[in-house]
Amino acid sequence: MRELAELGVLGALVDQRQGGLGLDLVTTAMILEELGRGWTTVAAAAAGHLAATWALDRLAPPAEREGRLPALARADRLATAVFTGAVTARREGQAWLLTGTTGLADNAPRAGSFAVEAVAPDGRRVVALVERGAPGLRVGEPEATLGARGLEPCALALADVRPALVLEAAGAAAAVRGVAALAAAAVAVGLAQAAFEAALRYSQQRTTFGKPLCQHQAVQLKLADMATGVTAARLLTYRAAESETSGGLDPAATAMARLHAASVAARTTLETMRIHGGYGYVSEFPVERFYRDAARLLFVPVDEETLRGDLAARLVGAR
Repeated sequence: MRELAELGVLGALVDQRQGGLGLDLVTTAMILEELGRGWTTVAAAAAGHLAATWALDRLAPPAEREGRLPALARADRLATAVFTGAVTARREGQAWLLTGTTGLADNAPRAGSFAVEAVAPDGRRVVALVERGAPGLRVGEPEATLGARGLEPCALALADVRPALVLEAAGAAAAVRGVAALAAAAVAVGLAQAAFEAALRYSQQRTTFGKPLCQHQAVQLKLADMATGVTAARLLTYRAAESETSGGLDPAATAMARLHAASVAARTTLETMRIHGGYGYVSEFPVERFYRDAARLLFVPVDEETLRGDLAARLVGAR
């Protein structure tokens, strides 16, 4: 993460006036894809940070941007975003107070700022920026996970926590959630690409029945399907990233990209294990890690079934 900060990657979505790179979401998706191709734990930590900085850069008042973004762009302070759980926000005079428990927040032990989605009394969803050390905030113990080891996700418990900032503009929470979903899609594409490359490489090197695996038709069909799926997921992700407007991303395009990319990552990593045979199950090869990491992407930033339901409702409403 320190090396990414030195390259400016953690300030990719921050305006250059605040010390960032000022990149668009398509370029940022490409960066996350490459990070996911190498190590999804680092990619996920970067994705959470980038979603939080996007929220501040696009939705916060100018004074808040100037005061908070330079440190985040330099990664003097890491941030993460969490959209699951049951957190309520209520006003007490001029201040907001947050109460409830979040779902698992990626990289929470190292984060100094948390972008938390909460529900206001009128049903609106807002995004609250909570600083580590705020009175009433408790960061839970890291959960042991199947994959993405080292990310150490934790739940946050909030008891009348006063956030540093609340983004309450209409659609703010949905916009930030969309960027997080896009980031997850990009990471999934990178992971699927890494798995496909591993399968292709192994099939060219491993010989059975007198010829390389890649010359067996059954394996060729698997490789063709994997390459097609990864390419389609990548194009859907870039298409969603290109949909950015002042109000955020196209929700339907983003949901489709996230759903398809996560599904492709799960299928591709499984087929890669099958092509490797018994070696796909041992830690000597990275394939078993790819398979475990892919499972996480079906549930982050929101679970697959919830996302499917939201997308279906939107499509039905559009008709």
